[in-house]
Amino acid sequence: EDDDELHGELDNSISSSDAAKKKKKKKKKKKKAGTGADGASVSHESPAQAPQADKQEAERRFQRALDSAKHGEDMWVLLGNANIHDARAKKLCEALKNNNSITSVNLSANHIGEEGVKALVDVLSSGGCSELINLDLRGNSLSDEAQQMLVSTAAAAAAA
Repeated sequence: EDDDELHGELDNSISSSDAAKKKKKKKKKKKKAGTGADGASVSHESPAQAPQADKQEAERRFQRALDSAKHGEDMWVLLGNANIHDARAKKLCEALKNNNSITSVNLSANHIGEEGVKALVDVLSSGGCSELINLDLRGNSLSDEAQQMLVSTAAAAAAA
């Protein structure tokens, strides 16, 4: 009887060991397929490559938005979190000067400062981007002066 119990316990431990091995194999297969054990996508990029890929994606998004703004193809400019600094904001503003189709510009979570805001204010106060309804600048480090320029421009546009 003791032998039967021992064999039974041994069989159970072997089968649970086999199950653990099968589980490990399954995890390895999922990782190779690009998903983790939880089914989420796994990036094969090294940590150093990820920021570079993000910068490249931001550059592609900026170029598409710039082309679209120049040609009046879209109603929205969606450049939230696209690594936009003042120089790029100025470049975008040049494209927006003669645009009469864009109604919404999202520049949230970027690095736009006073120079970029000044370029936006210049475009808006000169009648550029005349159909603009929504301008999202959340998450940019705007000085009090830059914020005041935007408020004054918005108030003047509302009064007109």
